Amino acid sequence: MLHETLRDKSYRLIFGTDTVAGQRFDLALIVLITLSSISVILSSVSLFGQQYQLWFSRLDWTFTAIFTIEYCFRVYSSPWPRRYVFSFYGLVDLLSFLPSYLAFIFSGDSYWLIVRMLRLLRIFRLPSLFMYLSEVNVLVRSFYASRRKFFVMFLVMLMLNILIGSLMFVAEQSNNGIKSIPDGIRLTLALMTFSESYEFVSSTFFSQILVFFSRFLGYCYIAVFTGIFTVQIAREMQLQTQSIKCDNCGRMDHHRDAKYCFHCGTLIET
Repeated sequence: MLHETLRDKSYRLIFGTDTVAGQRFDLALIVLITLSSISVILSSVSLFGQQYQLWFSRLDWTFTAIFTIEYCFRVYSSPWPRRYVFSFYGLVDLLSFLPSYLAFIFSGDSYWLIVRMLRLLRIFRLPSLFMYLSEVNVLVRSFYASRRKFFVMFLVMLMLNILIGSLMFVAEQSNNGIKSIPDGIRLTLALMTFSESYEFVSSTFFSQILVFFSRFLGYCYIAVFTGIFTVQIAREMQLQTQSIKCDNCGRMDHHRDAKYCFHCGTLIET
């Protein structure tokens, strides 16, 4: 540390998510990416884009300059610069500011719109920046642990959707313009997701039963999905604690990173 170079300091600041300085840098980057995305979205609205066009242009070039400097420091401090440049996030970082400079050569309003929309690619940085947060890691691990259950649920719902859609085609092909089984499947999917709950009017008693069953399956799918995910989150949160006993008060179930007892404040010896 006594002879730490600028490259080492830059690497610790930009890539060191386990340090205080690195976390602060990531937090500042999250704020900049969010503000940049909001600026792009608002500039596409005619009410704001015409009235505040100059301010949006200034913000665009401000974010361009900041992201350019950040990209240069990432390439400079990376142990493998070429690997970073051609990686997914490296290309995202490059595309977030490079078209702004190319706009000097290629003019036109439509091109500028494309340039500003490419700025939204920078938002793909957010998941990687959140990964050092333990709360997000709990959600990611919960979803990953439940992936097989979700896949089985998806297959079951897909088969039921095809079955009900086929029956809907048989029941409503002459009355509601359902000309094929894919039309029936599309209608069943819309009923399950409640997007056409009030647009479809069944003409037969059998189709009314199918509509009711489709909506019921939609509610079941939501309930089962949230139930599986909630149970897995509870398990992951339980794993965050360990049965570490405080020698002073005897309390247990302290967090694995806890250094002091949450009840009496005594130093915990692990």
